[in-house]
Amino acid sequence: MAESQPLLGRKSLTVQERDHHRQPYLTFTDGICQQGPTRAGNQQGPSTRHQAAWNGQSRGRANVLPPPSLNEDQAREALLSYISSTCCWSAGPAERMVIKDIVPSSTFSYKLETFMESRAIRTVSEPYEGRPIPLVTTRATPDPWEVTVRATSLFENSTQEVEIPNTVSIKSCHECYGKGFQECDECNGRGGDKCTMCNRGDSYRSRHRQIVIHHGHNRVNRNGGDCSFCNGSGRRQACSRCHGNGSTKCSTCKGTSQLRTSVKLTVTRINNTDFIAGEGTGIPLKLIKRARGQVVFEEELSRVNPITHFQDQSINNASSQLIAKHQFQPNKKIIRQRQSVNLVPISQVRCMYKGAPIHYFVYGFDNKVYAPDYPAQCCCTIL
Repeated sequence: MAESQPLLGRKSLTVQERDHHRQPYLTFTDGICQQGPTRAGNQQGPSTRHQAAWNGQSRGRANVLPPPSLNEDQAREALLSYISSTCCWSAGPAERMVIKDIVPSSTFSYKLETFMESRAIRTVSEPYEGRPIPLVTTRATPDPWEVTVRATSLFENSTQEVEIPNTVSIKSCHECYGKGFQECDECNGRGGDKCTMCNRGDSYRSRHRQIVIHHGHNRVNRNGGDCSFCNGSGRRQACSRCHGNGSTKCSTCKGTSQLRTSVKLTVTRINNTDFIAGEGTGIPLKLIKRARGQVVFEEELSRVNPITHFQDQSINNASSQLIAKHQFQPNKKIIRQRQSVNLVPISQVRCMYKGAPIHYFVYGFDNKVYAPDYPAQCCCTIL
């Protein structure tokens, strides 16, 4: 079987810098990467991939590998490898089916990544332990978007929290009114558990007398002695929480009686990704997305412009639609964008098994398999 020709030949690209303060972007015209419209006011240089072109040098675009041409042995081996990794699939039909034809093709996929961040503020109070506080400058408290918070990595989800300058203050604890302790809520400040044998411990300072049961009625001990359980204190034992003190350390200020209050800024970064592949391949989009293809175009800028002259019009449409969609992100700021076009090879294998036609697909440079109508998808099937 003759090898199929690559969809994109090796072409050279040339970009000229017309204005030092204008940023060109690169598009494809008949497989040739060319300069497109410019965006005024953007002084950021191009991505590393196109740095040579930005410097006025002519460089060749990366070679586009031709889609791999499968023979019958490779197609059958790919199917058997897939069956061995799939539960309850029998290898019998794959070993005995007759391969009639292998039709090579390919598809383009487009991916747009928009790395953006959102910001939120909240007031935080913590126990003040005597540590020095930042000096308050004469400048006003900055707006949340004026605070510099650098991302540790691009195109990865992350969350950072920083303290906004000039927002630190020391205040008395509002929970304990600056005392550092609170009444024990276990014993209500009595310092011990109520005695259940004398008047139920209702009167802490009164003389508690023992109550005895006589013919079903509660009576005070005729001897007039103190309760033998609490010795007249009204407490059977010291409170297990406050150890008899009647108060506990304030849970808000941890006994320091003061709070350090500041405004914290939470920066949440999200990599918003959209993916579109060519239609009519017969393979689900989620499988094409995970397939190992070849990058034929990649661009990374603070803002990317739509691809307008790619040889596959569906890629042009996808680029325009997704970039327009990503521009409208309420309460979010776009930091960086990246777009890429991948070439994914696909081979449709047509077979005959027991007089019935079946087919499956081998796709990607790693020979993944998609076989939705394989006849033995359960090992219990009688063949």
